[in-house]
Amino acid sequence: EEPRESLAYSSKALRNFVGLSAILIPVLLVFGGMLWTEGTDVQPSISAYFDTELRGVFVGLLLSIGFFFFSYGYKKLDKILSSIAATLSLVVAVFPTTSCTKWVKEVHNVSAITFFILMAVFCLYLFRRYDKEKGLTEEKKNRNSFYTAMGILIIICVIWLIVDHFYIKADGLIVLILEWIAL
Repeated sequence: EEPRESLAYSSKALRNFVGLSAILIPVLLVFGGMLWTEGTDVQPSISAYFDTELRGVFVGLLLSIGFFFFSYGYKKLDKILSSIAATLSLVVAVFPTTSCTKWVKEVHNVSAITFFILMAVFCLYLFRRYDKEKGLTEEKKNRNSFYTAMGILIIICVIWLIVDHFYIKADGLIVLILEWIAL
């Protein structure tokens, strides 16, 4: 196997791991709270798990996602945006929304929303690019349709989360689900 192909395979495996981690964060936290800890109810948001016995799972998964983004980047813009996403993921992990200090909560909230917005940018722009010389294959068209749908869904969730934060104050489960979708 060529070194370049091996590197591409490793990069794909790492991307899949990070994607799976993002999908599993709420699953691990919600069901982990029910199965492995005593008295951990479903929290009103993913970030609220910081103040439970599952803090290590929450922080560990966010740190792994952050470190992945530091290593990701195949073009200059990808590298810049992935470095910002990495930093935001790390900030979300270490600035708890459950803090008694208002500015710490706001740093967390702004970082989380900005991270979600960057995920939409990745879906709607970066992941949809293709080599014009090679053309757009049917497989790439299908992936682009998926990325477009996910990007739009993330934007809808972000708008809902912002409106909820300032005006609605919805039931915690709704916020948890919206955060999960945005991840």
